[in-house]
Amino acid sequence: MTEPDAPTSTGEPRLHPDRPVDPKMAELLAEQNPLKRLRKTLGPGLVAAPLLVLVMLGSNNRAAMGERTNGRLLNVVGWVTTIVMGVAAVGLIVTSILG
Repeated sequence: MTEPDAPTSTGEPRLHPDRPVDPKMAELLAEQNPLKRLRKTLGPGLVAAPLLVLVMLGSNNRAAMGERTNGRLLNVVGWVTTIVMGVAAVGLIVTSILG
């Protein structure tokens, strides 16, 4: 007897009947073409950096946040994360174009 998550002979993962299935994840797992998988996950990866910029600007705005603005450590971690995500997004675009 095989494990519930063990792949079947067709290569598709078997799902445990008691576990909920995320429809988007099931769709990605079902997709065999890696380029189509990349296109489906490209949007969230490109949107993350601009959203992080908005979050960082909003969380440092004293008019909006009052005394609950970010401290120095959170600012450093937040901006480093934003920069890394931005560089990753640019790298994703460049490698998608150049192949």
